[in-house]
Amino acid sequence: MAKTVDLGLGVIVLISLFIIYHIHVTWWVLIVPAVFVIQLSFMLGLGFLLSGINVLYRDVRHVLPLVLQMWMYLTPIIYAPDNVPKKYLAIYMLNPMASMMDTYRKAALLGRPPEWGYLGLAAGVSLVVLAVGYRVFKKLEPTFAELI
Repeated sequence: MAKTVDLGLGVIVLISLFIIYHIHVTWWVLIVPAVFVIQLSFMLGLGFLLSGINVLYRDVRHVLPLVLQMWMYLTPIIYAPDNVPKKYLAIYMLNPMASMMDTYRKAALLGRPPEWGYLGLAAGVSLVVLAVGYRVFKKLEPTFAELI
């Protein structure tokens, strides 16, 4: 619940910045909630998967911050995917977060449509990760009490 308040306050700041910098919002911003659902399902699947594995292998919690930081640099958060060389772009966009962040940028800031193929791939990967993560979590759940 506390993170929802953070999200709400962040959206208020974002809207204020849109007004200050005269960012014109187009109809493409309506895709943002759908991308948020895709991102949420991906993160939930990763959470299921990694929390279940962490119970079995305690070192996962020590490696995870490093992996997440490296992943952040491989995701276009502070740069646009246009900076990636064209010959590596298809491989780069296999990172589902790359297409989601690119869609947020294009829809909210630039008023342009997303790359539908990459966004569809991200949605598919998100659903697979959610299904696999949930299945692994449920399979390992009976052993949690013994291991903790």
